[in-house]
Amino acid sequence: MLGNAMPELTHTANQIRPPTRRVQPERGTLLKTTASHDVLSVNNLIPIICVCIASVVFSIHDVALKLLSSTYPLHEMIAVRSSVALIVICVYLYWTTGSFQALKTRRPALHTVRALLMIATNTTLYISLAAMPIADAVAIFYSAPLIITFLSTILLREFVGPMRWLAVCLGLLGMLMIVKPSGADYTGAALIAVLSAFIYAFSQILTRNLGKTESTVTMSFYGQIGHNSFAVLIGLMIGSGRFFGGEGEILSFVLRPWSWPSVFDMLMFVGFGLISGVGGLLMTKAYRDGPPSLIASFEYVALLMAVVWGVIFWNEIPDIWTSLGIALILGAGIFVALREAKKGAPPPPRRRMSP
Repeated sequence: MLGNAMPELTHTANQIRPPTRRVQPERGTLLKTTASHDVLSVNNLIPIICVCIASVVFSIHDVALKLLSSTYPLHEMIAVRSSVALIVICVYLYWTTGSFQALKTRRPALHTVRALLMIATNTTLYISLAAMPIADAVAIFYSAPLIITFLSTILLREFVGPMRWLAVCLGLLGMLMIVKPSGADYTGAALIAVLSAFIYAFSQILTRNLGKTESTVTMSFYGQIGHNSFAVLIGLMIGSGRFFGGEGEILSFVLRPWSWPSVFDMLMFVGFGLISGVGGLLMTKAYRDGPPSLIASFEYVALLMAVVWGVIFWNEIPDIWTSLGIALILGAGIFVALREAKKGAPPPPRRRMSP
């Protein structure tokens, strides 16, 4: 459990303070409290940076997936993605530690549960991305940070003040302004995206608990092992295409037969896997080392990037409502950071989850 040190206080030998007065830190000293949410602490800045980079990386991942989903099946994309990601993780681990000792774990059951949750999250998200407009799917999925904030107060007994609740709600309102209902008939895909958001929220709460004893690399490694095993199993069952009939975008994406990619598509697949490996490491580290409700607020970066990629790839210029939505999301994120930096008292006591 990460914590922040109290600021060092300087006292003169002959200085006497009344017992009822609180000692103030020196002018210019970085104010920290025992609150684990202090944004100004390095312990929280590093996870915030990690989640922002991971969000940008995963937004590129979504664009690549959308481009490839019309040609290749879901299980093939997961198989290639997880295989390349496993290579990235193993190379990173050996490069930084010189061994694979960090992969040893005493909590295989929790790793298995987390892997299953992440498989369900990505499978449902990929289906929704393939079957509906990318910005709409991303918008629905990024209701997850609000769900995480709610769950963290119940499952982790994490304190979330009313001002941060307001900021997160404003961020969600901004999200809805960016992606307005298009009127298209994709109710099934939209419900799948909602399901993905809920599963993702639970998986990140579990990551917070598992991270008390497990390293970022360990969790990422077993998560990718789970994805790879799932993809191979599904590929053996339906990869021949014997169930494929071309009925609808969702079923076509799931049941389409395995096919060997072209050179250009293979490069995209490799990049797809590299993004997964790097982004997965960064996102896991962010939720392992930072408070879930705070980290979740910064995942809205990916939603902003969805708008950026829309402009770059499809020349979709944001209208006034989209611009207002961007302002609300950015304002909410900045407000959360300033609010936590200004706060000079720790949150009320809360119960800790057992490891």
